Order: sequence, then structure tokens, then C-alpha cells
Amino acid sequence: SPEGFDAAAGQLNCDLFVLDLTTTTWSADSALANLRADIRTRNTPVLVFGEQMNDLRASSLEARYGRVWFVAEPLGERTLPAQVRAMNLPSPLMTAEDRQYLQERSR
Repeated sequence: SPEGFDAAAGQLNCDLFVLDLTTTTWSADSALANLRADIRTRNTPVLVFGEQMNDLRASSLEARYGRVWFVAEPLGERTLPAQVRAMNLPSPLMTAEDRQYLQERSR
């Protein structure tokens, strides 16, 4: 939801977004477009999970939005952290200075 996005992005400390395609009200394209359009989240890695996505669709979203990884369900509360660590995802590219600038600008 827009409120959830604003709450997460407003904290300026998100290292990873996890997008569950089975519960989101936005399509993967809309959610990723919104994340990439905002300076606060445009470089944050996104882990998308849901039903098995075909390779062509997954490749298309990765090519269009960048820094997107896919994991097919089923996922477990205990297995997801291990899977994320094994992926060795990059950290967000927003620097501490970028975050400070945005925080000062929002005051």
C-alpha cells in the first residue's frame, strides 16, 4: 500500500525490501516502479517471492528495474534468512550523506 511504502521509505534505513507477490495490492511492475522512482529506495535490493515465476518474466523485471532477486515459494520463516544470506545481496547504494540530506530536507 502507499502508506506502507511511505512508512518504510521514510525511515531511510531499509537494506532490503521483501515483496510477497501473493499478498501485495500492486503488481510486481507497479511496486518495483514505485521503489525505483523514489530517491530513498531506488538502489535498495528487492527480494520478490511468490509462485514460481517464469525465467523470462523474472529476467525482464531484473533488466528493467535492476537489483531484483526472485525466490519461489514455499518459503519458511526459518529458511528465508538463510536463503537471503546465501544470495550475498549487495547493500543499498544510498550513502549516509544521502540519508542525512533527505532527513534535513524533510524537516
